[in-house]
Amino acid sequence: NRAPATTEPTTRDNRGRPLPRLHKNSPNQPIKRNRRVESSPNPPIAFWPIRPSPTTKMKSKPFGIFMGHTTPAVFFTGFGIFFLVHTIVRLRRHARNAAGGGSKLEEKPAAVNYTASALVPETPYVLRRVGLALMFCTTVGIVIEAISGVSDGLSLYHQLAHQALYICLFLTGACAMVESNGLLFPDAARCALAVSFLLQYVLWREHALMKTEEIEIRIHIIQAEINLAMAVLFGYSFHNPRSMTAYILSWSVLTLNGMWLFTCGLIQSGYCGILLHTIGAVLVLEAAILGAIIGAAAILFLPPASFEMQSGGGEGDAYSSIATSAEDTLTLELS
Repeated sequence: NRAPATTEPTTRDNRGRPLPRLHKNSPNQPIKRNRRVESSPNPPIAFWPIRPSPTTKMKSKPFGIFMGHTTPAVFFTGFGIFFLVHTIVRLRRHARNAAGGGSKLEEKPAAVNYTASALVPETPYVLRRVGLALMFCTTVGIVIEAISGVSDGLSLYHQLAHQALYICLFLTGACAMVESNGLLFPDAARCALAVSFLLQYVLWREHALMKTEEIEIRIHIIQAEINLAMAVLFGYSFHNPRSMTAYILSWSVLTLNGMWLFTCGLIQSGYCGILLHTIGAVLVLEAAILGAIIGAAAILFLPPASFEMQSGGGEGDAYSSIATSAEDTLTLELS
């Protein structure tokens, strides 16, 4: 005789061993014991860059990214515009002195010979105030970068690359302060500025190589190239202080550096979309607009420049034309 069938689930297997208990709502799933998972405490603040812990939540903050680029962009743009306007004011004073020292440029000559010798070295008054402004602004930037690292639960030196950029400019401001007191050679501040931008080129290039998205790599590589161009221009202007072209171009590219930083902030924050093949076009347009503004200001506020070009080839000329020199040479050979 067979035993009557039962609907109750068996609790043992064929060998008599107990089976695992099942959930009431899902009879095919064994019961899992609830284990207490203790969350690890926040990692302590270190004094050296550390990798974020698995519990650290890295949230994208578009406005924070935008402001992180806009703040130094305003600084660089304002710094460059200040010296460009200051250059126009000093050149007008130079033209007024060439006209005979009048209070206005009513008696100005038809043309003025402009050289950067009238602009460098800078006066101690301007050097002292520019040095103080540089040291103050860069100190604030270093503190803000340290606070942002701590607030993210990382370290004081998480933004060490950004802090190194500020330190380079801080030392430039310190050189300007020392030069204003006559303790350094003339034009030492611009020499320090050239070295600072050379070091910043290295920092920007390494910052670009750490990026993963191609568009971010491209815009930061351009930022590094702008800093390299500034290092070359400021260095050559320091080496040849009579070159007006190098002097004007150095401050113009510094202004362009701030404009491009603002563009990088718009792109990285997502406020402005841009295609890869238009990045260079945006930079060229910004440079063209800046050059047009500087050229218009020079035409409106400065008398025409004299390049001392005459066809007679006199002794007082800076240089004579190639055609006149060739004609004189041919006359001598025929005679």
